[in-house]
Amino acid sequence: MERNAVNNSVTFADSVGSQPNAISFRSIVTATVPDGAGRGVPRIIADLVDQVGAHAAEAHARGADQAKHFSREKMMQRKYETEAQATEVLKEALWLAWVAAGGPRGNGVLRDNPSAQKEQVWDQAYNLKDYSGRGLTDGMNLNADYVFGRMLKLRIRRPDATTLEIPDFDPRPDYQSWCIKYPSFDALFDAAEKTKV
Repeated sequence: MERNAVNNSVTFADSVGSQPNAISFRSIVTATVPDGAGRGVPRIIADLVDQVGAHAAEAHARGADQAKHFSREKMMQRKYETEAQATEVLKEALWLAWVAAGGPRGNGVLRDNPSAQKEQVWDQAYNLKDYSGRGLTDGMNLNADYVFGRMLKLRIRRPDATTLEIPDFDPRPDYQSWCIKYPSFDALFDAAEKTKV
């Protein structure tokens, strides 16, 4: 974080390290404090921004820890006879999770599409349309973090066309909102297989 005494602003990098965000206190102070009053207000606001920045850094660290946890986690493999069968089970599991999630979380309301159909949900998740799009390193994996604003955190590896690797840990309702209905990854994929295998 960098302070600028000339224009009374604080600049800090956001959690993904892209363009820095700048918060200017001049307009806040001008709008809320009459001339000559509350000379300590800029310091209070600066302290608040420091606290927000610290919380953002902690949240970013927790997210990085979660990603490391996921990458080290044991995975269970599910094998299918054909590529089409594996894809259909994966699509159905994604759909069941999306429906079970119930609705958007936080700023997800901006991307909410309550009338989305299964193929739209698949396209949105598989092609990472809630984010910057699918990259070359994504392979055949599914990384359904937020889909149309619903928090799924459903990351499935696909090492080959007929194999799905699903996490071997218990999902958390504060992270995988679908787990209220399906208490485990196994339960989710068992339900998907009942309709597609």
